[in-house]
Amino acid sequence: MKETLFLTKILLKNSLNKNANKDKLTFKAIAAKLLMFVAIAYIGGVVAFLSKELIEVLKAANQPEVFISLCLLSTIIIAFIQSILSSLNVLYFSKDIEFLLPLPINSLKIVLAKFNVMLVSEYIVELLTFAIPFLVYGITFQVSIIFYIMSILVFLFLPIIPILLGTILTVILMRFTSFVKNKDLVQYITVFLTFAMIIAIQIYSINTTELTDFMIANKLIQINGLTDIFADYFIILKHGINAITEIENRLALSNILYLIGESITAYLFVSILLSTTYINSATNIVSGNSKKTKTDFRKIKRNSTRKAYIDKEFKILFRNPVFFLNTVLPVLIIPIVLTIPFVSEFFSKGESSSSQAIISAIGENIENTVGFAICICIINFLYMFNYISVTSISREGESVAFIKYIPLELYKQCRYKAIPAFILNFIPLFFIVIGMNLLFSKISISFTLEVFVIGLLCNLFISYAEVLIDILKPKIHWTSEYAVVKQNMNMLWSTIFVLIVSIIILGICSFFENVHVVTLLISAILILTTIFYDNFVKLYSTNIFKKIC
Repeated sequence: MKETLFLTKILLKNSLNKNANKDKLTFKAIAAKLLMFVAIAYIGGVVAFLSKELIEVLKAANQPEVFISLCLLSTIIIAFIQSILSSLNVLYFSKDIEFLLPLPINSLKIVLAKFNVMLVSEYIVELLTFAIPFLVYGITFQVSIIFYIMSILVFLFLPIIPILLGTILTVILMRFTSFVKNKDLVQYITVFLTFAMIIAIQIYSINTTELTDFMIANKLIQINGLTDIFADYFIILKHGINAITEIENRLALSNILYLIGESITAYLFVSILLSTTYINSATNIVSGNSKKTKTDFRKIKRNSTRKAYIDKEFKILFRNPVFFLNTVLPVLIIPIVLTIPFVSEFFSKGESSSSQAIISAIGENIENTVGFAICICIINFLYMFNYISVTSISREGESVAFIKYIPLELYKQCRYKAIPAFILNFIPLFFIVIGMNLLFSKISISFTLEVFVIGLLCNLFISYAEVLIDILKPKIHWTSEYAVVKQNMNMLWSTIFVLIVSIIILGICSFFENVHVVTLLISAILILTTIFYDNFVKLYSTNIFKKIC
């Protein structure tokens, strides 16, 4: 047990790259840490505010415990998806495998330590999706100390089984693709097959659901009736909900014991199962690296500097499976996953569905500044999952100093690094704009164009500004590509930046009632700010790039 914990500690330090930079406590270092604390506190405050508002809405509808269901459900879904994206890389494709395999360490201890690393990563995410919302819930309803004890236990044990399920699914699919010799292609095939299965299951579950509008209406009348609907779909979700909501009787104790027992049993069983073949699988993957292809210089075409640089950025993203799966894939998958319920609802129930009345009501009242702000905020929310620009410098690693010697101005390189993110952000932008016209048939063309224009300008501004975020504090020293996208604090700054942009847009929309005026004002602000930013980088590029060059 001690060896497993010690190995977990080493792997965490390695993933966080703590030994790469040991800065002294200078004024600059203290200021950076203080700014980081303020940023985290800001995000925590936003989550707390949104949680409070949602609790009040559900409280008015006699469904306060639905808030607990939603938090637990989001924790399960996030843990499952995160394990799919990270499990293969953590278990089989990280660079520390080459150092661990020759050591006299039991394979079971390596697998347990790897699982612990994934668990710690999920616990950090849970601070936002679980800890802060539950603290707000507890303060709002002035719950007893038992509520907090049960919440801590659920916090610790709830994500274990979703992580294990995601890991098992990807590992099984990897075994079926073992005939492929290229390890990068194995990761691509495995993750794409996994998400294809998830989407297929989502479509099937929506189309075969037995819940009618009348049944849902009856549940809404009952106090906390919707909680029962959520709890029936997942066993561990039901145990988690009952452990927190039924603290006044023995049902809470029995459910938390069931949750702990199931989680520990699954944790040990899956670890032992994977450890039996882990050494052989990891050794085959390490020894079976991607074949190097010979370059035929006769086929090389002469391109412009701009095209060559942008092609280089796309090649880094698409040829490296870790970068592709964690920066490009979310932009492609998330709009599709979010769209499926609406498409299935539309085609399965048709015009007779009561949901059509709701959609019609929204469509008739969306063409105002409030509806306009909501549309832009949804678009910006989808932009938030694009981590291409904010990791554009970090992806270069220790070879980033080479950009200083390229015969291309630094400010132009900054522009070109933003283009891949700008191009891929058209996917969520088109999804929202086209989805608006499909759902709300009465929406005007002018309103659609105004949403598209502001969404396009936000895309340009955010993609460009996120490059500067990565330039100011890049994660250059890393031992695994996984660390660039999973242990990179610049992604936090990116989230804060997009939130600030969305809040400013909401503030502007709240002061005006005419959508055309709001569009002109926001367009002017975004264009002028982008031009100012571009000129600033052009004038002070040497100082800006000084830290990495």
